[in-house]
Amino acid sequence: MIYIIMAYQFAHIYTYSKSGGKKGDFKVSGCLGEAFRDDGFCDHITNPEKNVSLAFGDRAAAEKAIQNYEDNFKDSRGHKLRKDGKALVAGVFSYPPGTTEEMFQERTEYLIKWLKKEYGSGLRCVLSHKDENFKQKELSDQIHYHTHFFVVPEITENIDKYHPGIAAKKKARADKKNKLGEDLAYKWAMGDWQDKINKELGQLFGLDRERPEEQKEKRLSRREYKILAAAEAIKDTCKEKENILNDKMSKTLEWEKSIAKQSAYLQEKEKQLQRREKEFETEIKNIKNSPVYNFAAAVFNEIKTIIPELHKKVLDTVLKNVEKIKIDVASEHMAKKGFASQTQEKDSKQQQ
Repeated sequence: MIYIIMAYQFAHIYTYSKSGGKKGDFKVSGCLGEAFRDDGFCDHITNPEKNVSLAFGDRAAAEKAIQNYEDNFKDSRGHKLRKDGKALVAGVFSYPPGTTEEMFQERTEYLIKWLKKEYGSGLRCVLSHKDENFKQKELSDQIHYHTHFFVVPEITENIDKYHPGIAAKKKARADKKNKLGEDLAYKWAMGDWQDKINKELGQLFGLDRERPEEQKEKRLSRREYKILAAAEAIKDTCKEKENILNDKMSKTLEWEKSIAKQSAYLQEKEKQLQRREKEFETEIKNIKNSPVYNFAAAVFNEIKTIIPELHKKVLDTVLKNVEKIKIDVASEHMAKKGFASQTQEKDSKQQQ
């Protein structure tokens, strides 16, 4: 896509394929869907315009040309186009704040003439959007006029014919340039293309070639970008670990407060126990020193002296009684036995 924004020029070219590349960000279907305001492709627009009118060409013809290119293109070695092979070049010319409807119509007419001259039969259709406002808060009440165009090569042409950066990079690769040489060739070619855009369109539309120095943002190299991205990732990881550590420290402090509270409770209980022990010892001491205790102790000692004597007397009495019982039992037994003998003798005499 090509963007000319505000009162200065900022341009890029993008190509699209059926699969959209590794991440699927540059699909033909997505590019056309957003431009023609298809459902599901323009959610970023508050009130998308339906039934977009074309300033040039036909959508169906453009889609047919894309399909034909995908099905029938063959490179110099006879290889067909891969699923990620580029089949569409699309661009957008954006106009700065303050552009009126009349200015927009005049510039669109001139732009279509320039596009036909630049891309010839490869230009398939052109359409304009008036349903978006500028994103900047201070400009959000102004319409962001912009025009889309779509280019599809003939089946005998390579896509790089319409992309000077890709063409230059391909030539550098053929010349055995290294990766840095290819990237430089790409950048220089796109710089020349932007000079051409400014000379043939930008100046006519009142656009500067570059953004004012004070508004420029530093453009990072790929290596710088990777380093910055890695630093941001490390920063996020550190922040996450810091949050985890803070959470653990917070829990640890809560545990320490709980332990301190329990420790204070136990210390208070220990002090209460010590006080109770002292009070108990004092009570025992007072009891031992009281007259009642002394009297009870004397009575107890007396009982201890009397009990053995009583025990002996009771035992002697019990033994005597046992002996007497034994004698009485024996006498009774002998008496019964003697009576039986006399009875037997008397019976014997009578029988004789």
